[in-house]
Amino acid sequence: MLDPPAEQVKLTPMIGILQPALFGTALWLLVLTGCSPSSDDTSVLGGAEDRFAAGRGIEDSELSNYWVQFEFSADGVNIGKLGFELFALEAPQSVRAFLRLVDLGAYDGTLIPRVEREFVLQGGGDPLRPDPLGLGGQVGDTGVAKEHHYGVIGWASPPAREFIICLAESPRVWALDHQGQVPFGKLVSGVGVLEELANVEKRHREDNYLSVPVPELRVETARAIRGAVGRLEPIARPRPDLQGEPERVSVRHIRISFRGRGRGQERGVTRTREEAERLAQDVLSRLRSGEFSFTEAARNWSEDPPLPTTGEPVLRRISNFGVVDIPAQRARQDAPRMLNAYVGELGLRLRSGELSREDLLRLQNEKALEIGEWIQATALDRREEVNSPAYTEVAFSLKVGQVGLVAFDRFRCPDGWYLVERVE
Repeated sequence: MLDPPAEQVKLTPMIGILQPALFGTALWLLVLTGCSPSSDDTSVLGGAEDRFAAGRGIEDSELSNYWVQFEFSADGVNIGKLGFELFALEAPQSVRAFLRLVDLGAYDGTLIPRVEREFVLQGGGDPLRPDPLGLGGQVGDTGVAKEHHYGVIGWASPPAREFIICLAESPRVWALDHQGQVPFGKLVSGVGVLEELANVEKRHREDNYLSVPVPELRVETARAIRGAVGRLEPIARPRPDLQGEPERVSVRHIRISFRGRGRGQERGVTRTREEAERLAQDVLSRLRSGEFSFTEAARNWSEDPPLPTTGEPVLRRISNFGVVDIPAQRARQDAPRMLNAYVGELGLRLRSGELSREDLLRLQNEKALEIGEWIQATALDRREEVNSPAYTEVAFSLKVGQVGLVAFDRFRCPDGWYLVERVE
């Protein structure tokens, strides 16, 4: 019951923050004032020279000579600059469109209305000019041979003018690689500024995502600069100060639930809340006295099933706040695709007559079990995504070999009482 919530990675252009009536008025004004995207060769923003437009003299082969510098503010106070190298070879059409928007001043003074610490910040929108280049959600770059990582900049969806900057190495960020999102550059300077943006105080949006910055964040200026990129620096999210806590722990648990609570209802648990609490305290006392091993106690009282291959309680590895273990996180993310690819191969063998349907089901189940054990051995849950903060507080407070009790709480531990043993 502690699995991270289902990921929601689709990006939503921030034009939607306008009230419907205001949005309709904005569109009407666009028509009246001639601000809708134009297909002729004239300037598209305020009479500025559109020097990066195709056919204006800057060829695709020259785009790599340029980099982009953003300057940001919070509540009107300058907080610094970010420098981006552009993927001109891999995504030339996106880079050209981005340079046009930068050079035409489209981003100057625009808001950053969305910041999610473990995902992206999104900005650069303008409800009065939602698509000044007339991209129509199409930039032409597909299958870009670059991935989304910390500090990568790309289009929000659909491509028009809004951009995203990745703020973490996380499954939600990596999932963008498989959703048609186009990355077109990477951070080369300004990690401290990016971290200040990522860590601003936030409030919840209507969808309950903690993503709306409390201070007013703005792009003060954006500039396309020709020549060598400025001062380079290592681009990585800084290691967190864990105040003496370990970077990661391995734990296993016994969950004692009660009637009508979580999976206890599904498994036919009939004990009351008071009975569950007394049982949890009793099992803890007997574990500490050595009367039972943890495995024996889990077999007798845990509502969560053991590993089918060993009968042992499931081992759970959890990384602490801000600690990134990329191979482990990738293991969990890649597992469904690995299984789907294998099932696809089995389907081909079934159609060729090499396998029977019974063989296919048997091999599919064996592979699912193998991948599940591989995930168990390699993957980490991220503390930020575990839905029981009380559970992780106890887990990270224990020494190896110690057992602690996590008390039921409707909000901080909603699935019952947990007896947690730290193994590593």
